[in-house]
Amino acid sequence: MTLLEQLTEDYKNAMRNHEETKKLIINYVLAQVKNKKIELQKDPEDAEVVSILKKEIKALNEAISFLEKAEKRDDLKIEQEKKQILEAYLPATMSREQTVALVEKLIVDL
Repeated sequence: MTLLEQLTEDYKNAMRNHEETKKLIINYVLAQVKNKKIELQKDPEDAEVVSILKKEIKALNEAISFLEKAEKRDDLKIEQEKKQILEAYLPATMSREQTVALVEKLIVDL
């Protein structure tokens, strides 16, 4: 299942389960993916969808920063929830320790 298919399926489930925040943010991302599809004249690949997700997470981080300074707790909570939803779609990243161990192993192998 591609990332686009997963997003679409999760959007449908969010609508069925009345998860408003999840539905809202996934719908926004799907709109961005649709714009990318029009631009590319084909369905975007997973890497392009990940790029869109990262861009939206960056925007949410900026919004969270401003909301923290403005001390708007209710809005801050919603933006943080949106960010968590989108981060779930990103590929897992390795911890620093895992990265160091992998690099050391590659050095030994070479």
